[in-house]
Amino acid sequence: MNIDDLYKKISDKLFNIFYVDSHKYGIQQDNGSYKLIKQKISPVTVEDMLKHQKSLLTYQELHIVDNAFIKWICIDLDIIKSEIDTNEVNSENLRAVKKTTDLLSDYLDSINIPHLVEFSGRRGFHIWIVFERNITKEEGYNLINYIYKNTRDKFEKNITADLFPKTPYVNKRSKGIGYGVKLPLSQNKVSNKLSFFLKKMNLLNLNKING
Repeated sequence: MNIDDLYKKISDKLFNIFYVDSHKYGIQQDNGSYKLIKQKISPVTVEDMLKHQKSLLTYQELHIVDNAFIKWICIDLDIIKSEIDTNEVNSENLRAVKKTTDLLSDYLDSINIPHLVEFSGRRGFHIWIVFERNITKEEGYNLINYIYKNTRDKFEKNITADLFPKTPYVNKRSKGIGYGVKLPLSQNKVSNKLSFFLKKMNLLNLNKING
């Protein structure tokens, strides 16, 4: 397989796994924020991201009338902002968030839930659970909160978790966009580091990541 075929294969997988609504996405700006693009996205867009070290956002919800459907849930584990403001990102706090990530991963293994673990490229990790079919936002909300409630008391100090979805229902005053998460294998413009998936029991050189 040549390099162009590999890019295409990876782009197809990322698009099919992580995009539920192909008519909106976000693209990261130089200041680190994301701009909403209300246009059709395809694997070609993802391939351009991979080849040119860009960062895309995938919005979680597909809105149909007053209902929202999702194809994944995500737990975003990070170091709390006050700790970073005091000490910046370092190998010690990255080790704490990795330990919490491993805790969550082990718990999911214990209840037979397949999942993906991703280093986000800056100060934390994402745990993704992908479904074989679209489910309702409420179902996803109930599952992710069940997982969180059964593990949060064992989190390391100074670690916070962002849950997607954040709410069980669609707000009637919503613009029909929902929240987004950075697409795996994006390159963070703030840290200039790539996100990447980890294999189970992967030994991570945290000093190198932080360097």
